[in-house]
Formats: sequence, C-alpha cells, structure tokens
Amino acid sequence: MIVQPEPNQPAFTTSLLDSIQADEFQAADFSQKIWLSIIEDYNFYSYSAAALGYFLLLVMALLRSQKNPVNIYLVLALSASLAWSGYTAFALKTPAIYISEALPLETLYYAGWFAFLIILIIHQQFNYNYALLSHYRRIYVLPLLVIAALLLETGTEFRYFVQHLIAFDPRFLFHVGFAITGLVLIEQLYRNSNREQRWSVKFLCLGLGTLFLVDFVLYSHSLLYEKLDFTIWDSRGFIHLLSAPLLAISIRRIPNDTLATEISVSRQVVFHTAILFGTGLYLLLMSAAGITSGIMVAVGGKLRKLFLSQWPFCCC
Repeated sequence: MIVQPEPNQPAFTTSLLDSIQADEFQAADFSQKIWLSIIEDYNFYSYSAAALGYFLLLVMALLRSQKNPVNIYLVLALSASLAWSGYTAFALKTPAIYISEALPLETLYYAGWFAFLIILIIHQQFNYNYALLSHYRRIYVLPLLVIAALLLETGTEFRYFVQHLIAFDPRFLFHVGFAITGLVLIEQLYRNSNREQRWSVKFLCLGLGTLFLVDFVLYSHSLLYEKLDFTIWDSRGFIHLLSAPLLAISIRRIPNDTLATEISVSRQVVFHTAILFGTGLYLLLMSAAGITSGIMVAVGGKLRKLFLSQWPFCCC
C-alpha cells in the first residue's frame, strides 16, 4: 500500500512516510525474490525435503534397531534412500555433476527396499525359515538385474553400445521393471498377511506403494517419449516427504507387531498377479496412446481439413 502524504505536513512526517513506503517496497521485493528462488530451485528443494525425511526416518529406525531383527534391513534401505535423495539434491546445485550420475544410487535405493520387503515376507510367512529362497528360485534374478542396471548406469561406453543396439535408453526400461517389482512385492506382502499382520504393514505398503507407483508412471512416460519426464521428476522428492509419515508409523509398529506370531504360519505364499495385470494393461494403453498421438501428428492437418469439411453434414 502506497501512503500519500497530506499537504502542509511537517518535514519529519513526510520523511517518516517515505521510509515506511520504502520498507514496504523492500519487503515486497524480498518476498518476491524468495518465491522466485523457490520456483527456480523447486527440484532442489524437493529432493532436499526427501533427504530430510529419510534422515529423520533413519534416526528413528536406529533408535529402535535392537527391538526387531528386521530393522537392520530397514536401516540399510533408509540409508540407501538418504544417499540417493541427498546426492540428487547436491547434483542439482552442482553444475559439474549431471543428475544421471545419481541413477546408480537410485538403483541401490530400489535394491535396499527389495531386500527389506523380501526379508519381511520371509519373516511373516515362513517364521524366519528361508524356504522362500529355495522354493522360489526366480527371486535370484533380481540381484542380477540390479547388477546389470548398475553396469549400464556406471559404464558410459557399455550403455551407449546397448542403446545403439536396442534404439532406446535401457535405464528407463530397468527402472520401469524395478517399480513394477516393488509393487509386486508389496502386493505379495499385504495379500499373504493375516489380519494381525496387516495392522503392522498396511501403512508400509501404502507409503512404499505410492513411491513405486509414482516411479512407474514417471519411467513409463520417459520410456515412451524417450526423455525424462521432468514434470513428475521434479516433484518426486516432495512425494517421498509426504510418504515419510506412513513409513514412520510402520517403523513404530514393526517392533511391537505380530510378525513373529506362529499362528497359522503359511509355508506356501500365493503369488498374486493383480499388479502385473494392471501395470501391463497401463503400459499397453500408453503404447496405444503414443502410437495414436504419432499418427495424429503425422496426418493431423489432413484429418482436420476432412473433419471441418464434413462437420456440417454430420450436424445435419
């Protein structure tokens, strides 16, 4: 608000009004600079917020690490998540570092959560018996995929060679697969749990499921359009921060839950495929939409002329 001095005011009153007016302009200019800084560095603040959330979760998990043997895998997963989000925020403020250099840490972030979910399934369904690893040997493919992704993300020449052969960036394909794998593990964990166990893991499944779902949408779009979707990528850190309270509730429940109960312990885990069906259908629809979009762009002018010429006839 601009204050206009009244006529015949004393000189000291006029100078006082001028100083108030200058202070108001300075405050407005300062707040505008803050908002512009937030908008320009939105992705940096996003991943910094994620790093802060994972740091608090890690401290919380370390304080309760001796109450449940499963927590050691949770600490490893949170440590990998903190390293990934923190390094991504650092890379965004360092011009000499490309954000693609954070992809190996993101792969380790996936690997940490995969290990935690698998151990949790073993802990729940097999009562510390590692029969899952012998009965379901296809699970050994997972660490091989993680190693292959790390080789692609750290070896530039090898990645260019593979990319030249398949004509698209294989890193997007691996991260789509990792997101689907995380969703599948969450589905197995939740749907094979009994009622008491679901009380302990439902917030964990909801929090991690949200993160894996966002990653699936992000990398499936990136794979389809052959470039990273920065609209989703920039906001991903804030999504991780919003999921942190759900993970915090799970950390509090796991040490006091019924995971170690021997009531109706199942030796056979039923493999549910709803997630596989849903993600496959989504990818199929995305591919169809991409093909349709390409056709419309290619012949859009002709279709538009045809539509405009036939529109009066259609209305009649």
